[in-house]
Amino acid sequence: MAIKILPSRRLELVVPASPTQVAQRLEGAIAPHPSGLAALRRVTKPFLGRSSDNGFEIRRRIDYRNSFIPIVTGQYAAIAQGTRITITMQIHPAVIVFVTLWSGIWFPVWTIFLLTPGEGLGELDRRFAVFALAMPIVGWVIIHRVFESEAIQAEEFLRKRLLSRY
Repeated sequence: MAIKILPSRRLELVVPASPTQVAQRLEGAIAPHPSGLAALRRVTKPFLGRSSDNGFEIRRRIDYRNSFIPIVTGQYAAIAQGTRITITMQIHPAVIVFVTLWSGIWFPVWTIFLLTPGEGLGELDRRFAVFALAMPIVGWVIIHRVFESEAIQAEEFLRKRLLSRY
């Protein structure tokens, strides 16, 4: 299995219902993204986003900050057994840009320490070089763990909402 640089998750569900029925079932759990004065009201539905007869784009509604919460997109396809839903979970593109820039700072710093000619690295320089290498690795682990935790919750909810009544 290959190591994923950025977290993502993909799955398919087959629901014994039409795409319109699937969309209706999800609409009860999706509130539109609040804006303006509506953002001041408390949203009680578990997801924010939009749903149509073709698919959906949602994210879990949470009462805390988490930049690594997955954006969940689903595409419906009518099949003989009902509807096949292809679901993809990814982090927000702005977060990808930030993480890329943040990680990109540390590798050149580390490379400079390795390529610096002279008598070798002093003790302080050696510790900083290890720190510069460890930062993006630790960040990668944190991002993947948080994303997976949130993605599992979203997947459990979707499975329960779409499959439990059939």
